Amino acid sequence: MRVAVLGAGAGGAAAAVELTLRGNAVRLWNRSPATLEPFRESVRYEGLLGSREVRPEAISTKLGEVLDGTDAVLVCLPALAHEAVAEALAVAGVSVPIVLNPGHTGGALHFRRVFGDAGVALPPLAEFSTLTYVARKYAPGTVTISGVAGRVRAAALPDGDEALSLAL
Repeated sequence: MRVAVLGAGAGGAAAAVELTLRGNAVRLWNRSPATLEPFRESVRYEGLLGSREVRPEAISTKLGEVLDGTDAVLVCLPALAHEAVAEALAVAGVSVPIVLNPGHTGGALHFRRVFGDAGVALPPLAEFSTLTYVARKYAPGTVTISGVAGRVRAAALPDGDEALSLAL
């Protein structure tokens, strides 16, 4: 599966690592070139998942490049970034499943409103109650993963079963 991971902080980097290790083609996006720069060649990781590096299929500040040909979108950004990302995804006409990791109180409802205001059909959407990783970036280009959630609460809006099944 080709997955667009939106957000290259510790949570997004941890997701890029785990998804790549599970055999997915990952495309990593962040709006800040400075955040992406240390990952230009690879995402180094250490901790619970071992110590190596993975190479995302694409790394870009251009959302369209990362979304092109993806099968799913994983949003690993804090709630304060959700509105802008939802608007950008709506403008891009995203129709593949979206998973918010983490969501926020009513995150799926927020995305539904943004897509509705843009006149775009909301794709299947699910959200986690919290970030599924305990991760930090102590050094540029390296994510330290000290925990992966065994269980989290997840929810989906009606017609979001496809996103929920991908999330779990």
